[in-house]
Amino acid sequence: MTQTAHHDYSVRPATPDDVDGARRVMLDTFHREFGYGYVPQWHRDTVDITGTYLDDPRHLLG
Repeated sequence: MTQTAHHDYSVRPATPDDVDGARRVMLDTFHREFGYGYVPQWHRDTVDITGTYLDDPRHLLG
């Protein structure tokens, strides 16, 4: 997979070391861009990034 760097971001498949940063980006996006914040019913993947994206071979967080 190709890695693309742009300013402060690097696009590539996530690793366990990326989970905390990915969660921060997701939560910031819910608040700043979408304007509604974290909603537990909608954002289970945000709480369990590892189980949702890293441990499931059918999903990818990049």
